[in-house]
Amino acid sequence: MHRGQIITKGKNSHLVRVYLGTDADGKRRYHNRTIRGTKKDVLRYQTSILSDMDRGTFVEPSKETLNSYLDRWLEQSAAVRLRERTLTDYRELLRCHVRPLLGQKALSSITPLDVQAVYTNMLERGWYALFLMALTTGMRAGELLALQWKDVDLNRGALQVNRSLTRGKEGWRFDEPKTVKSRRRIKLGPTLVQALQLHRSRQAAQRLRAGIRYENLDLVFAAENGHPMDRHNLSNRHFKPLLDAAGPSKSIRLHDLRHTYATLLLAAGEHPKIVSEALGHASIQLTLDTYSHVLPDMQQSAVDKLEDMLFS
Repeated sequence: MHRGQIITKGKNSHLVRVYLGTDADGKRRYHNRTIRGTKKDVLRYQTSILSDMDRGTFVEPSKETLNSYLDRWLEQSAAVRLRERTLTDYRELLRCHVRPLLGQKALSSITPLDVQAVYTNMLERGWYALFLMALTTGMRAGELLALQWKDVDLNRGALQVNRSLTRGKEGWRFDEPKTVKSRRRIKLGPTLVQALQLHRSRQAAQRLRAGIRYENLDLVFAAENGHPMDRHNLSNRHFKPLLDAAGPSKSIRLHDLRHTYATLLLAAGEHPKIVSEALGHASIQLTLDTYSHVLPDMQQSAVDKLEDMLFS
């Protein structure tokens, strides 16, 4: 049987019929589409369908939405192949970037331009890795904005703080870290490593689009021209809109992510010396003085642990 047929229905109206094979019950399946236009238009459409079938990229028109398909894919395919952590990351990435833009669209109606729109939206929202790093490493803003890729080892999940960004009347410059102990090595969690891998790919695409306008300073977090980002713009254009969307107080500063990092670790029972070294404080006393509000809870936790060890 011929794979494709063209049936004239009327003036400038033709039915394109393409044989798709048989279903599980042995019943023949067809793709039918009425095309209004010249015979040339009809032949062009038929050729494109047959070519897509040969390449294995043909998607039969369906009313199923992308959300519905993703739900099935996550449950029936991804869940049996991926580790739980990876599966969770996939769900979150789809929830944040894909579903809001394309989730309600029918699979058959999604075009390459729609997919490009998702990528563009992700690029516009790509300072996620920066805020995640601030929250999970406790680095100072100047250290984040001066970080270079040569200081990041994604394979080992670690980075080295070697410099800090300073801005003055004469512009920006790289300075030595704030204290001797500020020059430190920091371990990175798997979630941050994955975010940095995606961020690096986006940055490479951004660099290609910018062309000769991009001055590559090897910065992990750079402006569109490759230069260091402006902390004021970072806060007003990116951080504050995130606060508005999330709902917490607008008085929260980017630097407060550093305090959040330290407070969460201390509240979880991490030794103050470890927290002090991660923050790059000059001394453990500075850490204890700064986060003295957490100490009463830590003392109660210590009492509870001792009680359990001695008398349970």
